[in-house]
Amino acid sequence: MIRKLSAVAPLLAFAIALIAMLGSLYAQYLGYQPCVLCWWQRIFMYPLVFIIPIGIWYSNRELSAYVIPFTVLGAGTAFYQTLLYYGILSEAFAPCAVGISCTQQIPSFLGLNLITASLGSFIAISALMIIHRRFNYEIS
Repeated sequence: MIRKLSAVAPLLAFAIALIAMLGSLYAQYLGYQPCVLCWWQRIFMYPLVFIIPIGIWYSNRELSAYVIPFTVLGAGTAFYQTLLYYGILSEAFAPCAVGISCTQQIPSFLGLNLITASLGSFIAISALMIIHRRFNYEIS
């Protein structure tokens, strides 16, 4: 089953990145302005919408090597914002001194808000790239 998943993993990763990008743009259209940490998460997510399909098109064996640095940094940023949002870290640690607060209340849908959805997206893309690399290209 995992071997079958590994064959379509880059397509699934692309779909997740595309949905994350469109979701963040739609939220901004609805009036939820991004904070500093949200902008950093966008910086790490949006290039994946271009990198992944190019890697698929050229059957690039090193696709995971290009994608995973973005997802690890994005997940780290999203995790940090999650800690701030849920009050685990004090708001004094928030880099959002000017402008929109990194802990602004945002609506949730099925228990997910944009911050946790972003974290989940980065983790899922990372996992898919690892599965793809492991089962499609044996690492010597």
